[in-house]
Amino acid sequence: ALPICTAGGLKNTQNYVETKNFIVLNGDSICKVDLNKFIAFYREKGLHHSMVLSTSEGASDTGVVRVDGDGRILSFDEKISAQEGDLINAGIYLFNRGIFSCIREKVNSSLEYDIFPRLVVEGLYGYITDKKLIDIGTPQRYLEAKKELGG
Repeated sequence: ALPICTAGGLKNTQNYVETKNFIVLNGDSICKVDLNKFIAFYREKGLHHSMVLSTSEGASDTGVVRVDGDGRILSFDEKISAQEGDLINAGIYLFNRGIFSCIREKVNSSLEYDIFPRLVVEGLYGYITDKKLIDIGTPQRYLEAKKELGG
């Protein structure tokens, strides 16, 4: 069976990604970040793997991220209950093809638990946006998002 976790799913796209750099979006969240600004940030950081960071609006079960003044991620702690004002992973990433060599073939692995903590050591950057992260990963949150987005 093929891997089903987030990193395994990304690994399965390796033969279909035709560019040196590419954007990955989580399918269970929405963040209306300006992608052009995110791409400019990525280029400014030397094409190092990067993620969009939003600010938590209250206690939530997302990844809490700490960055230095240059945007380099110092720590990535997944699902530790973010508090209001914490920087959180918005589920939007810019990777170069080097990400594929970080993911083992045919092994269940998670970007959040297995790959990002390792990348912090090598150089992972966080682009901070003022746009809200809208989690649609549960039926309840989906209905709340639908109301908020007017749909």
